[in-house]
Amino acid sequence: MKKTVAVLLTMLVAMLGIGLPIWFAIEESQRQAYKAESAHALGYARDVVMRADEMGRQAFDGFVRLSPHAGSPCSMAAIDLMREIDLGSTYLQAVGYVENGRMLCSSIGGSTSVLELGPATFLTDRGVIVRTGVRFPFAPQQSFLVLQSGNYAAILHNQLPVDTAKSEPDVSLAVVPLDFGRPVSMRGHIDTDWVARLGGRREAVFEDDGHVVAVVRSPMFRIVGIAAVPAHYLTGRSKDVAARLVPGGLVAGIALTCAIVYLARQQMSLPVAVRNALRRREFFLEYQPIVDLRSGRWTGVEALVRWRRPTGEIVMP
Repeated sequence: MKKTVAVLLTMLVAMLGIGLPIWFAIEESQRQAYKAESAHALGYARDVVMRADEMGRQAFDGFVRLSPHAGSPCSMAAIDLMREIDLGSTYLQAVGYVENGRMLCSSIGGSTSVLELGPATFLTDRGVIVRTGVRFPFAPQQSFLVLQSGNYAAILHNQLPVDTAKSEPDVSLAVVPLDFGRPVSMRGHIDTDWVARLGGRREAVFEDDGHVVAVVRSPMFRIVGIAAVPAHYLTGRSKDVAARLVPGGLVAGIALTCAIVYLARQQMSLPVAVRNALRRREFFLEYQPIVDLRSGRWTGVEALVRWRRPTGEIVMP
């Protein structure tokens, strides 16, 4: 009975010896995959913030350069400067002078073309007027973002901050102003509740709604960048890592199991068992009489060694 239990325990340990290294390899592959996809999503979110910050920086630098012309905002000198600012920037589509929601002069229309900007979408804590979804007659199919500080405004293509990750079109990206709470530039599916997961941190990464999501706060403006990588990227990367780690885990498990079985067999072998019994004083003597069958008299005795296990069981000779 005891030997059967020992055999069963050895089999259990052997199975664990194979299974545990494989389980650890799978767990490690998932951990590495999540770490890699977190870095993947963070990279996109940081890029979105960098692009949005650069858009804002170029716009406000342009406003500062135009401020000396406030007395004659639509003079030829002012319009020439607007064009210089426009051509020298990488993100600005146009800059111009605004009164009552109308751009009276600009780098693209000079002083002869007035552009209707429409109502403000929201006002930031710095007093910047933001208009989203603005359309112009010269590009009716395009939607623009307009930033206005004082009487100067910059026209921006609202997709520029998220114009990245083109090789992975199912990655969702967005710029969300904290003063507005909704995306002003977006690609794909974005849940605005993700912004709250950032809390007071600069960056946050988490899984939600089948995505690995990264949210990054801008160091310059009250905006956050969001990137959401679909979960199938995580699954695919986990399989790739597992394909490298699991074979090694299997080999290690088999080697460990062989060692365990070998040691168990050594421990269960008769010589080892006898040595252990001698050490524990489990052997004792019993005397068996030798009888002369004709006379019925005892003529001697046999001294027999018997083995009693700690359970009281007598081992058969």
